[in-house]
Amino acid sequence: MDIVQKSHVVWRPDEIARFSLSVPLWAELATSPYNQGLVRHNGVTRAEDHVGPQLKPRYWEHADLYLQEQGDPQGNTPRPLFAFGTRNTFQNLGLPGFRRDGAPALLGCPDEPWTTWVYHALCKFEDGDARVGIRKVNFKSGQPGGEPDRLEVLDARSGDREVEWAIVGQPVLWDGEVPPLALLAACTYDLRHIWHLCWEAWQGCPADYTLHTELMRAFMEHLHSPIQERAAALSAIAIRAGLPITDGYLHSSIGITEAGDRLNLLMMNGSLTDLGYAHKALGSHRAILLDNGGSVGMACWHKRGWAKEGWGKFKQQPVFVGNGPYFRPRGHAVLLVELKEDHQDPPFRERPSGLAPWTI
Repeated sequence: MDIVQKSHVVWRPDEIARFSLSVPLWAELATSPYNQGLVRHNGVTRAEDHVGPQLKPRYWEHADLYLQEQGDPQGNTPRPLFAFGTRNTFQNLGLPGFRRDGAPALLGCPDEPWTTWVYHALCKFEDGDARVGIRKVNFKSGQPGGEPDRLEVLDARSGDREVEWAIVGQPVLWDGEVPPLALLAACTYDLRHIWHLCWEAWQGCPADYTLHTELMRAFMEHLHSPIQERAAALSAIAIRAGLPITDGYLHSSIGITEAGDRLNLLMMNGSLTDLGYAHKALGSHRAILLDNGGSVGMACWHKRGWAKEGWGKFKQQPVFVGNGPYFRPRGHAVLLVELKEDHQDPPFRERPSGLAPWTI
């Protein structure tokens, strides 16, 4: 049985009290062997998970740390909280994460070409607890060959201030346009989310093993080439092999309108192109992928359901929204959103079939 799912959460900036990035083990993740990432098949014979469960706190532990930072460790003040995993940050894809107060400031894999790539990131600006935007960025090092320690916004807008933190993701919608799939492949190390490959059994499937090896060799050979060249090389292999597009994963993403007056958090089954068109229909102007199909889901704590005894009696009882079969209520990196007021659930309405056009 296939379940086609769409979950859409809308936030207005004036509804948000705080927007926070929680990576409790930032310093540990930056050290070897953890900073090798996960899906990096550059000549390896098997995939290895370098970011084990000991580096992935449970969602309520992220929220617990957030309450301590707010000076309310017992959770005596009821708060509507959302916790949303962002597995793209550093682990699966090697995509960097940045935190101004982090040590080091940039969390990235050693072979990531951060000095030559242009990234697309959700940025939290210092002016206001909820001031975010999706921008083009790159990373700079203070000294040649030294640790990257600075983020540069390439398309800053009026009102942008210094970036407190940023998380990178593939641009599924950019300035109202859905990028070609090949360009998304060129910044996606885990190509099973682009084309259908026998991933879980690829080491026991000679044809897929050979094809996967060829794709990753082309990827790594063009790692420091312009993205268009890398995209063309990957696309040529996929076309020759007749690879179908993958559309069965449940993806998560965040988008923002051109005016910046609405954030669309979207979880849905489909290809990355489907995700882009869905965001466009919802009014997003830019949108990036947050989670490449693994730990998709959200934990939410309702203000009206906050335990009278405080956080200590409540922290293990989140409500999970939009999670799929691969969902794990743990994450090394989690976005936390605190609302000013409790959210209101819209009334039930008829849902179209999975094949029906996406509508608001």
